[in-house]
Amino acid sequence: MEATLNLRLAFKDVDGLGARGMVEINGGFPGPVLRGKLGQTFVVHVVNHIHSYGISMHWHGVSMEEADGIWSDGTAHITQAAIPPRGVHTYKFTPDHAGTFWYHSHNNGLIDGAYGALIVESEDDPVTTGGDIVLVLSEWSTHNGPDLDAALVSGELTNGVLSALERSRSVLVNGKTHLDIPVEAGKTYLLRLINAGFLSNFGIVGSGDHEFSLVMADAHYVEPVNEIENIHFDAFGSGQRLTFLFTADQASGTFQYHVQSNIAFLAGVGALGGATTVPNSASFSFVYANGAPDNSFAEPSFIPTYVTASAPEFLVSEHDLRADKTKRQFVPVPKKPNVMLTMQTGVNLATGVFIMAGGEPFDLAPGLPFIAGNRDGAVWFDIDEGDVVDVVILNTLLAHPYHSHMFSGWVLAQGPGAFPGYAEVFPTFNLDNPVRRDTFQVSVDHPADPTGVGWAVYRLVANRRGPVAFHCHILSHHMTGMMAVLNVGSPPDVPAPASLFPFCGGYSPDHVDEPFFESSSDARSSSSSSSSSSSDSSSSSDSSSSKLKVGVVRVQTKPIAA
Repeated sequence: MEATLNLRLAFKDVDGLGARGMVEINGGFPGPVLRGKLGQTFVVHVVNHIHSYGISMHWHGVSMEEADGIWSDGTAHITQAAIPPRGVHTYKFTPDHAGTFWYHSHNNGLIDGAYGALIVESEDDPVTTGGDIVLVLSEWSTHNGPDLDAALVSGELTNGVLSALERSRSVLVNGKTHLDIPVEAGKTYLLRLINAGFLSNFGIVGSGDHEFSLVMADAHYVEPVNEIENIHFDAFGSGQRLTFLFTADQASGTFQYHVQSNIAFLAGVGALGGATTVPNSASFSFVYANGAPDNSFAEPSFIPTYVTASAPEFLVSEHDLRADKTKRQFVPVPKKPNVMLTMQTGVNLATGVFIMAGGEPFDLAPGLPFIAGNRDGAVWFDIDEGDVVDVVILNTLLAHPYHSHMFSGWVLAQGPGAFPGYAEVFPTFNLDNPVRRDTFQVSVDHPADPTGVGWAVYRLVANRRGPVAFHCHILSHHMTGMMAVLNVGSPPDVPAPASLFPFCGGYSPDHVDEPFFESSSDARSSSSSSSSSSSDSSSSSDSSSSKLKVGVVRVQTKPIAA
């Protein structure tokens, strides 16, 4: 499977609250759905037409079969330098399991719209008669990536300034505040939901006229959870994916579902930057053949709260999910670890800076990937290839969704409140069929209270050599310090990157001293056009792909310091 993603600036009003600078991919927002089959190799050319900052592309949830797959992970400053303006980089990877994935910029382009869905199909997928429906749920901020970058560089992080800048103003479904989805009575569909938000957990409340069966969490099959009508906030954090099977079993009509942000319930918490405007809800509707398009938007009569829902129609949390052992991609959990890492997370309430402690510090100098050896200032852990690692997260202040790059681990135990101790929780581990996830949530006992605490035990196998990112998936949190690197193996053992690898060698692409838009016409001219919707095509290029060789700079490979 081969595709080209052309990233360009645009200036559009996507939510009816005013135009702002944004990133389009192949002329649309979100980017096109990239689709392939298990066993296929993905070759994706990412072209950065953005003049004001460098970009990288991360393939969220993808574990790669290639020994050198770490170099396609797309984590700026850790596995590569960002692709500079007018630069192009080719990512090549073969996913080792099927499921619902997504791709996104791993620097400030995420808040500007640089993301899309990635689907890997397999023979294990449930049989449908209507195909799949891919919904990318996201949020929209008044501020753009360079605003966040400037706040980070200037050090203006006191009292949660960065979080306040990041705060979303709207919720979007496939780049729109409302989306009509045609369905045909009697057909079954696979509904793939992706939380591409940079901040929010999403809850979904519907009319109760359809029942959904959860069949996949992130990109791993689970024992079906049936009779679901709504999704609770706690079940759907940033970066996570949920895949449902459902039947369009109504004879006719239009049925609306509301997507809501949990920030409505956290507004006013000091660590989040104080009181803020609550993001608007978005909605989508299933429209039957004789149903009317649903152009109206009505607030639902019920909003999911943080009070645990006891009704069976709610998917409340991920705690009780179990892996489906009947699927061919089921992988048994190793019974015993040989390494335990403890990560204490929290926030400095005086500065609003999020922290992760427990390992050795490192410092990511501008434009210099981690593997080059700069390690003074954040958190890293040296582990050996093949280690079975239990990561114990001790979480203070707010729930956080943690994402493990390259490794899909097993969530063995988790809970709110103080950690009872490893010896105490070890007997409770589910070692038969624990759920595997690449993004998991650590809840707290009082979600809207700064004193809340929680914990989780996450087991992974370090089967990829090189630097692997592990971080909270809330953008401002990992930007300000809730990020660790699992350094697997030592530099002499790490596979060399492919040719034309973007190693910076002094170029710092993430902070260019230029405005987000040039005074020339390209970006501004798009303000008069309406926002483009997401495409379900996996087309390899847009109309400008023939110009790739004109004025494009390929970043040359340089030796990596041992």
